[in-house]
This record gives sequence, C-alpha cells and structure tokens, in this order.
Amino acid sequence: MTGIKRVLFATDFSEASAPAQTRAVQLARQHGAELHVLNVQVASPTMFIPEHATAADVIEQAQKEDARRRMDQLIQNIGVPVVQEIRFARGAAATVAAYAEENGIDLIVAGSHGHSGIRNLIVGSEARDLARSAPVSTLIVRSDGSGDDQPFQRVLAPLDFSAASAAALKQAAAIASESKAELIALHVLNEWLLPPYYPISPEQIGREHAEEALESFLAEHPVQPDPIRAAVIGSPARAIVDTAGDRKADLIVMGSAGLSGWERFLLGSVTERVLSHAPCSVWIHRGD
Repeated sequence: MTGIKRVLFATDFSEASAPAQTRAVQLARQHGAELHVLNVQVASPTMFIPEHATAADVIEQAQKEDARRRMDQLIQNIGVPVVQEIRFARGAAATVAAYAEENGIDLIVAGSHGHSGIRNLIVGSEARDLARSAPVSTLIVRSDGSGDDQPFQRVLAPLDFSAASAAALKQAAAIASESKAELIALHVLNEWLLPPYYPISPEQIGREHAEEALESFLAEHPVQPDPIRAAVIGSPARAIVDTAGDRKADLIVMGSAGLSGWERFLLGSVTERVLSHAPCSVWIHRGD
C-alpha cells in the first residue's frame, strides 16, 4: 500500500459516516498521508428551474451556512490537519470522483450508507456508483464502529485468476504486511453438476481442481505475507461474503473491471454483489 500520499474522506456529516471518518484518519496517520475532507451538498433539481431562482438562492445560502458549521465541527474533532472543501452539485458520486482526479487523491474512503451530502449512500446504490466512477481505489467502510482506529486484522483477497485479481492480491498483501494482518487468498469455483451415478462427488473433484489452480496462481504471483489458502465451491459472490463472515475478515480487497475511461464503470457483477452484501469493509482496487 506504499504510495498513498493523499486520502479523501467523503462525508455527509451523518453519524453513519463516523466509522469511515475514523478509518480515513487511521489510514492517513499510518501512511503519513495528507487527509482531504469533502462534503457534497446535493442540490434539488427544482433549484435549477429559473422560476425558483430566488427561493433557490435562499435555500442554497442556508445549506452553505449549515454545511460550513458542520464542517468546522468535524475538523475541530478530527484531530489531524486536513484539506477541506464543500461543493454543491447534482450528484455526489461524480463530484467525489472529480475532486479525487483534480487533487491527485490515492484513496477514497466513504461510508456504506448515510444521508444528505452523499444522498443516502447505501451499499449497492450510491456506494456502487462511487466505486464505479472513482478514478482511484475506493474503500467503502462497513463497520459497527469498533476497531476502525486500529489497523486491519484479517484481509480477504478473492481471486478469479485475472490480471485485476492479481493486482488486488498485491494490494491486499501490502495492506496485510503494513497492518501485520492475516491474509487469506480465496478462490471460488462455480458449482457444476455430474450424474448421480458418477463414482466421485463433483464437490470433491471441484475442490481439488480449485486448490491446485489456486496454488499455481500463487506460485506465479508470490506475495508476503504468505496467504492462508481457501478454495470453495459455490456462487462466487455468496461464497466470498460467507467466507468473510466465517473467517471474521474486517476487509475484502477486490479488483475492478476497468482502469480508465468508460471501462472504469464496468465494476464487475461479482464485485458489485459483494459490495452490496459484505459483512465488512470492501476495498475496490484500481491500478497495477
């Protein structure tokens, strides 16, 4: 995870964003990174109608004053120097992504749900949009609020043997190494069927195949710490979510489908499903 020099915390000032704030501060401190705090005030579509211009000005001014008060309070309590900004826009996710690109951000940290500035950032909707549109790696924090001020303890890296998953494995290993965390490499083989009279169970054949393939991939892409191996049969997204819960992972690191341009909006169906149902935080990795 070396090279993280600027961390962006996207906040809507809600209590739900508090775990993301704690994690963003922890990561900034761990890496000696510059911390940016961004709030996006999402304007109502009616504010752009000429007939409503006067009322819109009054509402916008009130929003600005309230946002400034909340930002000052957050900065006072955050405990580290920050670069702060409040923006008005029609969409939060795109605005956060644009800010990240403009300011050379290396990692975006946001909560899994909230209200106002991030427009009900619920995993699977706004969080998914942010993960899709972000030009850099994005950490969607899902937590009960405990332990976010400490380094990660158990990192799960799902592998489908693609180039994106190889890059994500490298990132997961870096996080685990710097956090002194346990690293788990998981490969999920899709369920498949054999005739009932077949002399050996498909689960046994599948698991053996998955274990051999995982070992081969890790031999081609060695990382430290050496990961714990896990190979399972099932639906990939469900198996990843279940494994994260069973192994008590506090972070899942996954690759995105695209790296730039319109391709970066192709997050990947498995990644999106995991993002929607994961019991812990999810790091969507972009880059080599």
